[in-house]
Amino acid sequence: MADHDLVDVSISADDADWLADFTRSLVEDKLAACGNLIPGVRSVYRWDGAIHDDQQTLVILHTRADLVPAII
Repeated sequence: MADHDLVDVSISADDADWLADFTRSLVEDKLAACGNLIPGVRSVYRWDGAIHDDQQTLVILHTRADLVPAII
């Protein structure tokens, strides 16, 4: 993959306002061209040895491959 290739990065969080603010800061800092926020995503995951089933908000960020380390 070349550094200029376009990629999508997905991040989920239980705090929709925090995720919107985080997305806005990435766009303002030109680390992402766009972020699509999708509320009401049901996430099933393992954390601390237990299975969780929670409502979260998902963002899909549109960015370049070379910017992913800065987002992380």
